[in-house]
Amino acid sequence: MSIVIKYYWGEDMKIKSIKSKILISILPVVIGVMCTLTIISGISSKELIDKEIDEKMSYQLGKTEESIKNSLYKHSKVTESLGRTVETLGDNLTEEQYKNLIGNLIKSNNETFGGGVFYEQNKYKVDRKFFGPYVFKDNGDLTISDDYSKDDANYDEEAWYTIGKDTKNAVVWSDVYVDGITNKTMVTSTVPFNDKSGNFLGVATGDIDMEGIQTMVKDVKIGDTGRAILIDKNGSYLAGVEDDKIMNSKVSEDETLGLMSLAKDLFSGKEGKSQFENADGLNWLYYKTIPETEWVILMTISEKELNAPIAELNSKLYLTIVIAIILLIFLIVLFSKSLVKNIKKVNDLTELVKDGELSHSIEVNTEDELGQMSNNINEMIKNIRVIVKNISENLQSLVATSEELTASAEQTDSAAEEIAISIQDVATGSNEQTLLANSIVSESNDMGLQMNGLIKSLHNVTESSTEAVKTSQDGKNVINEAVNQINLIKGKVSQSSEIVNELGTKSNEIGQIVSIITSIAEQTNLLALNAAIEAARAGEQGKGFSVVADEVRLLAEQSSEAANEISKLIKEIQSNIVYAVEAMNDGDEAVIVGIKRVENAGQSFDGINSAISKVSNQMTNMTEVINNMMGNFGHMVTSIEKISTISENNADNTQGVAAASQEQTAIMKEVVEATKGLVEMAESLESSISFFKN
Repeated sequence: MSIVIKYYWGEDMKIKSIKSKILISILPVVIGVMCTLTIISGISSKELIDKEIDEKMSYQLGKTEESIKNSLYKHSKVTESLGRTVETLGDNLTEEQYKNLIGNLIKSNNETFGGGVFYEQNKYKVDRKFFGPYVFKDNGDLTISDDYSKDDANYDEEAWYTIGKDTKNAVVWSDVYVDGITNKTMVTSTVPFNDKSGNFLGVATGDIDMEGIQTMVKDVKIGDTGRAILIDKNGSYLAGVEDDKIMNSKVSEDETLGLMSLAKDLFSGKEGKSQFENADGLNWLYYKTIPETEWVILMTISEKELNAPIAELNSKLYLTIVIAIILLIFLIVLFSKSLVKNIKKVNDLTELVKDGELSHSIEVNTEDELGQMSNNINEMIKNIRVIVKNISENLQSLVATSEELTASAEQTDSAAEEIAISIQDVATGSNEQTLLANSIVSESNDMGLQMNGLIKSLHNVTESSTEAVKTSQDGKNVINEAVNQINLIKGKVSQSSEIVNELGTKSNEIGQIVSIITSIAEQTNLLALNAAIEAARAGEQGKGFSVVADEVRLLAEQSSEAANEISKLIKEIQSNIVYAVEAMNDGDEAVIVGIKRVENAGQSFDGINSAISKVSNQMTNMTEVINNMMGNFGHMVTSIEKISTISENNADNTQGVAAASQEQTAIMKEVVEATKGLVEMAESLESSISFFKN
């Protein structure tokens, strides 16, 4: 079978050149594969670069957040220390000591700009309406401000004060603001402090200059076009933008940056990323919230810069593909020339063989597939020469042998007819034997079905017995659990009885103590009466003492009355304890009776279980006996079926032998005719062989 590939070039024209066919076959595939690889490489590269950028941006976000949080944390610890110290020492410190304390604390942290203690009105001293010592750094030196201690300071209306008054947290942060005294952009950490009763006294504050955080955000480097921006919970710029926008513009109103449509997403409290467009084109945005202050860190970078490595990679891939295609065309042309040269040698030799010339061969110079093919062709021509020579020599013998074969075939034909008649008689007897065997098998199968039904019935009875045994055993287990539970109840009742008896003993002790209290009250009443008599004797000088004596007598009478009431209650409790003890004893006896009855029920279950087990065992034994009978019966049926099968096979084989004998008779007649034709073919073949030249 030959396969013809049709190539069309401009019009309906078959290409006959191997070189052209190789180029047209290979180049489109190679170009397609390279383009596919380029596309896959581009997509994979973009995915890898996007993943790497996400990781780097997340890392940079986390790093910046951590730096800001560390700065805020160190500063908040200064404020907390100040608040806890004030809460402990309070108004025991003088104003000068407060100023020294604040100064020492704010010097402990370089990023803390200032701090102060601000009391509620008139809480520090009754004659001081406002008390708010404040210390801040001025060019590295500490400066003390008394402006918040003036009567018109009204700092209790400031936001950084009210948030501390309203919060339940240890530290709370204010919004970023411009301080009116220092003219600095600051954020304040506020720590409330209370008196010993938990009442609000005021707040300790610590101010941190935003300049350090602003510089930190501004110095974040994100590629060539990216930048970091810090905004507060209201969307106002805090860092990372032009100075005139800080504290003056909001992200939701800034058309230049182009983040207006994403403003809601930025304050979701989660970390995320998104895209936005502005005058510079498409940009990527990454954002994260700082929980302590609800500030949001934004990081942006242009899509153009992100795709620059991918564009460069694609350019290199395209150049590589063009060079590879040119090189491939050059190699295909060289290979095609060598291939055509070797094929031409083979083609020339086959032309000679076609004309009957077997004396030539191909000169082989290579060991590749073409060289192997040339060697094979040389060997083939050599073998053909030998075959032609042998055929010529054996044709005479073939003619003589064919004549002898014709005579033998005629004798065999006669014998085959006699064998066919005998085989037909044997086939008739085998058919009768098969019918009898099939009848026996049918009757045996009916008997087997009836025995199977009996086995199934016995099996169902056995399963029911087994289920009854299981149910009986479960009932016994339930009885055992009931006995254990009743024993547990008995133990608990005994413990309760002991506890109630102990309560009776304790109530008696309480009654004795009440008697002592009553006795003391009577003696106190008597002493108070004597004191009143003595006070009356003393006249005017004893009036005050008389009043005290009356109060003492009144308290003694009240103590005596209370003791009597307690005594009545104790008697009632003792009476109830006696009833409780009797009830618990009755419950204990009832539990013992319940245990005995449950144990009797358990013994009944044991008897039921034993009887059912005996029935189940007998059913199992009967099933085994019938199964054994069924197994022996099955062997008998199997043997009869084998006899039937053998009989059928014998009948089939006999019929086949008869048919084969008849067929052999016909074949032998054909053989006779064929041997006659063989002589004619041998003579014709001898004439054809003479065409080849050795």
